[in-house]
Amino acid sequence: ARHAYLRWLLARNHLDRAAKVIDDMPPDQVDTLLFRARLALARGETLAQILAGLGHVAEGVPTAREAQRLGRTLGVETPIVDAVCDVLDGKVTPQSAVSGLMGREPRPDRPIYDRV
Repeated sequence: ARHAYLRWLLARNHLDRAAKVIDDMPPDQVDTLLFRARLALARGETLAQILAGLGHVAEGVPTAREAQRLGRTLGVETPIVDAVCDVLDGKVTPQSAVSGLMGREPRPDRPIYDRV
């Protein structure tokens, strides 16, 4: 329940309350470094600032870039991965990335084997 509440706070940009929830959580219940990285991005910190504060690469940073590279290699659209990479690279804010994704014209997904 606490994880759901934390996601709700982050989604609504209640960053100070989210930070308090993270601080109060037992370490075995949450990957606090991952939540702290997400919170820092939402606050507008750059990826370089976040990684310097963590002392190591946050889980998902290299994966997002590799997923983007693989999508381009295969000719697959990856709008969510592209938005994540844009946020990580400081090109857009998390809020504008979500707005851009939600503003896309809805269309059905096509399985990759239809394109090969």
